[in-house]
Amino acid sequence: DFLSVNGINRYHVARLTPGGAVDTSFNPGLGADSTVWSLALSTNGSVIIGGQFDSFNNYPCSRVARLDSTGNLDLAFDTSSLALDGTVWALAPQTDGKVIIGGDFTMAGGLLRPGIARLNADGSVDTSFDPGLGANDTVYTLLIQQDGNILVGGAFTQFHTSTHQGLTRLQPNGELDPAFNPGAGANDVVYSILVSPTNSAIYVGGMFTA
Repeated sequence: DFLSVNGINRYHVARLTPGGAVDTSFNPGLGADSTVWSLALSTNGSVIIGGQFDSFNNYPCSRVARLDSTGNLDLAFDTSSLALDGTVWALAPQTDGKVIIGGDFTMAGGLLRPGIARLNADGSVDTSFDPGLGANDTVYTLLIQQDGNILVGGAFTQFHTSTHQGLTRLQPNGELDPAFNPGAGANDVVYSILVSPTNSAIYVGGMFTA
């Protein structure tokens, strides 16, 4: 939610050098008009941002935007008509340029997408990814596994028509993965997920005590 870094104007997004100084070669101009809550790097080096902003450098953006390596808005990723009705808290880019977004929105591009949606490389909603009734509360974290399945964590207690407390896994098309069974799940919010690169063990962190 910052407006400057070390005395240099940087509205909600900045890039630092490895030593911690502001990288002046990355200049987002007027930046986002409200808080940026999530960041992700795509495989081509572009930066995807998510949050509760409605514009970036005075150009309309609906809660998510893609920036090039110099901080300029990538106009080929156009979310101006996405009309997300809530905050984007989590981002998970795919290798094909698509990006999965998670948050407390219920609609995306005029389609029902409670808590989660996938966007095409041009910023439009990917209709081939259909989570059904989605999450009944906020999605705070996303992670794509090597097999393409998507781990989802948050404050929800139900996903689509099944009870899933704080944690679930989706198949690449957005449907629940029947092979993933966390039992009673977490008894409070899941804020972060990590998968071990050595044995694929799944770690989760959050407010839960069981």
